[in-house]
Amino acid sequence: MLYEAGWINLNFDWAAWVQSPEGQKLVISKEAIASANCEDLGMLLTTLVRNDRFCEGSLAKAFSDKILLAIAERAEALLNGTDEVSAG
Repeated sequence: MLYEAGWINLNFDWAAWVQSPEGQKLVISKEAIASANCEDLGMLLTTLVRNDRFCEGSLAKAFSDKILLAIAERAEALLNGTDEVSAG
């Protein structure tokens, strides 16, 4: 579904990005996700999905750590034109 919706960027070097300070911050911090823009969310989702192909279970961990919830809440806030995110 993420591929069909255009959230996954196949021409993006996610492995290099996740090693960058920006990538590291978004991968581990729900607070950082709360201020992410659409491009940041796309890079993060691409990274999470692509990484799961090489490290099975990492996407499930992102779910249990509520990283996916934080992404969904931020996407909703951006869609609604607000910067408020619930405490999730």
